[in-house]
Amino acid sequence: MQEKTNLLYKNYIKKLEDGGYEIITTEEVAKVDAIKDWDKTTGPNLIENLTGIITCVPENYTFYHKKKGFFGLGWNIQPKLAKQLGNVIIADVNLYVIFSESGNDWMKGRAAKVKIKTNLRLAGEYAITIPQKFKEKNLL
Repeated sequence: MQEKTNLLYKNYIKKLEDGGYEIITTEEVAKVDAIKDWDKTTGPNLIENLTGIITCVPENYTFYHKKKGFFGLGWNIQPKLAKQLGNVIIADVNLYVIFSESGNDWMKGRAAKVKIKTNLRLAGEYAITIPQKFKEKNLL
């Protein structure tokens, strides 16, 4: 996974540069107020954030993130950051390769039910859902 992520990132940067775009360095980004309290992380990094969800950061890719908040993300920071960097274009690229999803439990009963559907695909957006806990029933 790390090798493929590195290759995708390298190809993406090459296409941008071949198209005449300049890539702003993280040192330049660090100077703006929009992210002054943010942490900096550099890849490679491969971690499982939630059960079944893996995050893979390319080698030599550096990004900023918040320590606190919803999943540590800075929602809607791009417009403010773009303005403070001189009206640049900000590309927020996330690729989701979904390799499994929960099956259904159409057959009710007291037995344990585990069913995984494999369905390898690249998705533009993906919502992570956390199953609700079922209330225990009094069986006496």
